[in-house]
Amino acid sequence: MDTEINNKIVDIAKELIERKDITSLLNFREAEFEEIRIGVGWDKEMAWSSYMIELVWREAFKIKEILPLFNCGSLATWYNFRKSDWLVGESPRVGAIHIWQGYKEGVPGIRSGSGIVSAIEDNFVRVIEGVVSKKGDNENLIVIEKLRNLNYSLMTGERPKGFIYTNKAIV
Repeated sequence: MDTEINNKIVDIAKELIERKDITSLLNFREAEFEEIRIGVGWDKEMAWSSYMIELVWREAFKIKEILPLFNCGSLATWYNFRKSDWLVGESPRVGAIHIWQGYKEGVPGIRSGSGIVSAIEDNFVRVIEGVVSKKGDNENLIVIEKLRNLNYSLMTGERPKGFIYTNKAIV
């Protein structure tokens, strides 16, 4: 694990905390923030969480080869990285991408999200996520740091899918 790049990823993500939309993904309080988001391929009809992760990794790595692996959907991003030579797993690491998926009564749903792991605390991870409100709804969207569980057997709620690490497999 490259601690320097992991710390850089967390520092970049922390700079985005409290950046805000006005409401419902359509307008921004900060014109500069809208420009940054559009610069990584985001569109007003798309979810922002995966694009926020791409923005952070693009800034940290300063390389283009990882960009095609990102998708506007967090689950698609997960599957793209799993098929690549980037390492993925179930153990959290600071600076890694955390992917979660919604479950209801043990059945996986289409709802998912992603964030940057900023800290590990017992059976939880602190993650920095885009497009969530402090209440968890879709109004007054904001980039926040949130505590997420690491319960892979959760029957209902947001279950971790896994982590995308900051290094590639050695071939």
